Amino acid sequence: MVRRRLSDAGCGGRGAGRGSRGGYDEVQPGSAPRGSRGDRRPSNPLAAGQVKHVALKCHNGKHIKTESNEELRASSSVIKEPEKFEVEHCESESIFLKSHMGKYLTVDKNGDVRASGAIASDASAFQVVAQENGLVALRSHCGFLAAEANGRIRANRTLVGSWEMFEVKDRSGRSKGRPSEEPPQPDEEDDAHIAFFDAFCQVEAVLTAEERYAKTHHDRTSVLFEKRVQARRRDRVEWSLKHFIEEKEYSRSFRGCLSAWDITRVEMEADGEPDMPAADVEDGDVLRPRARSGSDCSEVASFDGLEAGRCHWRKILSEELPYSARIVPAFGIPASAAADADETAWEHLFRACTLGLCKAIGPVGVDCRAPPSTLDEALVERFGGLSAKSIREKFGAAPGQAYDVSKDPAFLAWKKVAGPTTRAETWVLQHADRRLAEFDAARSDYERRRLTAQVSTAKRQLQMAKEHGLPLIVQLPPQDDAERCMAELLVAVFGETSAHPILLSGFHGRPKCAAAFLRSFPGMMVGFSGLLTHSKHKPTLGEVAFDVPLNRFVLESLGPQYPPADSTVAGGLRGNYSHPAHVLEVAEELARVKQLSANDILQAALANTTKLLNIIL
Repeated sequence: MVRRRLSDAGCGGRGAGRGSRGGYDEVQPGSAPRGSRGDRRPSNPLAAGQVKHVALKCHNGKHIKTESNEELRASSSVIKEPEKFEVEHCESESIFLKSHMGKYLTVDKNGDVRASGAIASDASAFQVVAQENGLVALRSHCGFLAAEANGRIRANRTLVGSWEMFEVKDRSGRSKGRPSEEPPQPDEEDDAHIAFFDAFCQVEAVLTAEERYAKTHHDRTSVLFEKRVQARRRDRVEWSLKHFIEEKEYSRSFRGCLSAWDITRVEMEADGEPDMPAADVEDGDVLRPRARSGSDCSEVASFDGLEAGRCHWRKILSEELPYSARIVPAFGIPASAAADADETAWEHLFRACTLGLCKAIGPVGVDCRAPPSTLDEALVERFGGLSAKSIREKFGAAPGQAYDVSKDPAFLAWKKVAGPTTRAETWVLQHADRRLAEFDAARSDYERRRLTAQVSTAKRQLQMAKEHGLPLIVQLPPQDDAERCMAELLVAVFGETSAHPILLSGFHGRPKCAAAFLRSFPGMMVGFSGLLTHSKHKPTLGEVAFDVPLNRFVLESLGPQYPPADSTVAGGLRGNYSHPAHVLEVAEELARVKQLSANDILQAALANTTKLLNIIL
């Protein structure tokens, strides 16, 4: 049984014994990785001495880019003008590199490199040192040029390792005078035959991530995001995935994105068609609010700017996207919404499946954390049984959020009647403690009901996936009990050794559990996200990634959560969020772990995702 296999698997998983660390071995500096990447011999255009423009690709798969402040960063996945450098040869068999701004790359005495030289000098000269693997090293008067792990470019290294070697790409035939209105071209050499598919991403949440950050923070990042939000609203494309893809400069090889919605928050009309707002964005920049009935027969608050995207999921599905991007919808009742899974929600999910709207069921999961402490029984009796929406309407905060007096509807109603000159502390001193106790009681009761209902909710969705022949998306917290519970549910519904398509999405638990799942369910695949790049998860996820076969994994962003570590996409670290473009960074990290080329990883991931979701490209 799976329970026995999960508990009896060795502590090191299948990767134990390969090395002293029991996991995967990193590629040593200067050594060629195994697989197709090691067999590939990149050409060296600088050796011929005839190229005029080049791009330099670093060990992390990014190209060196000249920033507007003249700094250099290894941060770009595409080759445009900032990634190109004009090559000038001198008599000493060295070269000078000139950026697109007309300045020479210059190395100061500390090894810092900037595109700030007005004229060519000794500080701007680089000696080209060819490597056996076809890459090159560039030696300045201070040392070898290196791309550091944080993307910074410096020239102070005494030895040549992986981060001191660069792939030189000839861009002499590419234009410097391409019209500005033409969309940016991806790296044709690498991306022309590569396609990637984000296996799991909550599109609506990604579309609202910047706006939510801008409304809840007060820093430079929030100012930047607010400007982007205002620009989208001005252009009337605030909920447009097409605009989002174009803004993030997706590669032309992008094939699609699986988007998931919580079925408990999708309203259906009597005829079975998905509900739409009474007034669309055609009448103004802001959606017209309207009331609707919730699953608990209570009145649900009108849509606001942050939640309006849920009205537009059908628009997102039907939108004509650039290139061959595609949205594949998945519906489900996640563990976090198990307490709201009434018969109305199940009817919605059944209709989505029978109407062909639902291409996969999920995310499905269980959470085996300890239940919250028991609170005052009188308060629980008064405020128990409320849905998540009802709690938010009554107290201004959802069960998973902290209580905030300034958002409490009771306080807002009092303030409106009392007038703006009334001191808020008056109401806070009299009522805040009581309201907090009532909110804690309602939240505690909701959490207990959620924990009780989630197993039956998960099992019922597994049965629906089996009956309708739909792929299943499973998400689990890193808990031993949750992994064992889900294994028992899968065996009970599908049977052991079932080939039903299942995605173990965003797995970050024990390697031995992933190995046992893969052995017990031949149709299961493991999803790798930006968590693979986080140092906290590398020891465990690295072992899982090393062991998983090439035909048993997919790539996913888990957007908007879990962006890759040290990501330079979408505004850097502060205020960052994960979106489908990050799949390429996940592929590069997985390629490093498995010691293959990113091309091999992307091709395998595309084939696996289309097989898992039964997609015909």
